[in-house]
Amino acid sequence: MSGASIPRIIEGVQYYTPYLIQMFVYFWIDFFKAISPVWPRKSIKGQLMLITGAGSGMGRESAKQFAHQGVRLILWDVNEEGLNETKEILLQNGHENVQIMRVNLGDHDDVKRAGAEVRDKFGVPDLIFNNAGINGAFSLTECDMDKYDNTMNINSRAIVTVVNEFLNDMIERNSGHLITLTSIAGYQGAGGLIAYSMSKFAAVGYMESVRNEMKSKKVDVKCTTIAPYYVKTPLTRGVEYDNYWAPMCEPEYVVSQIVEGVLRESEEIFIPKWSWVYVVLKGVLSTRVMDLFTEAFEVHTLPIGFERFRQQQAKLNGENGLPTNGASH
Repeated sequence: MSGASIPRIIEGVQYYTPYLIQMFVYFWIDFFKAISPVWPRKSIKGQLMLITGAGSGMGRESAKQFAHQGVRLILWDVNEEGLNETKEILLQNGHENVQIMRVNLGDHDDVKRAGAEVRDKFGVPDLIFNNAGINGAFSLTECDMDKYDNTMNINSRAIVTVVNEFLNDMIERNSGHLITLTSIAGYQGAGGLIAYSMSKFAAVGYMESVRNEMKSKKVDVKCTTIAPYYVKTPLTRGVEYDNYWAPMCEPEYVVSQIVEGVLRESEEIFIPKWSWVYVVLKGVLSTRVMDLFTEAFEVHTLPIGFERFRQQQAKLNGENGLPTNGASH
């Protein structure tokens, strides 16, 4: 070892040691945060929350459970009938501070119109939940560019459009919470879900990038990425999936975990909790071994029933088999 390299080593130790200490401390803090039932939770009572895709499924259930936290709700969906049903359910449950707006999330101009209306009438949301999504259940051979574009438009681009509408206001205010529903398919690609997996990978990457930029700028805008396993929603209607060790999740359970994670300001929420193992193992196992693992838990390919679901959607929405605007998870 040359004498000239010793100062470089000392310099490196001095630079990296504080990071290593912080990493060690944060590891144990996050560990106890994950397992502790009494970890402090923030209050969101009275805050303004925007939820997209609230006309059915996960969006409707999210509106119901977040309403119990005392938030003022603004609900967006292209499905006006579904929005009215959601609002009626909330009113019957005693939650009166609810506003609904028909918004086509696939239309940038319509999102800007709705965003301006929200800002003028109600102010800048404190929490934004990007929940809306559509099913891109197509194999490589049948997924043409129109299907890719349609899926990416709703599942990825719409997230950016909605966030951009309010992000500068949040940065200026130095507060806010961005929440995005992605999928375990955004961490583990699945055959037969080509467009869907691609769109969810994009959403995961976008949220991670936003979170890192907010942190680097020391802006107090929180980011939460949600990655559930298969959930029983309109997107999975007709799917025949029976895995004792990894069953489909009920929407009520999934949303309860989302609410809990948001109140704890968790950066990532895997549902069920054990599914984070996919991400860890993917980083340490060989591809061949990981393929066997995903095959055992049936996340490697399209479950039975998605094809039938896609055919039903094709009859309703045209040959692409997908809605052309913001649907609900």
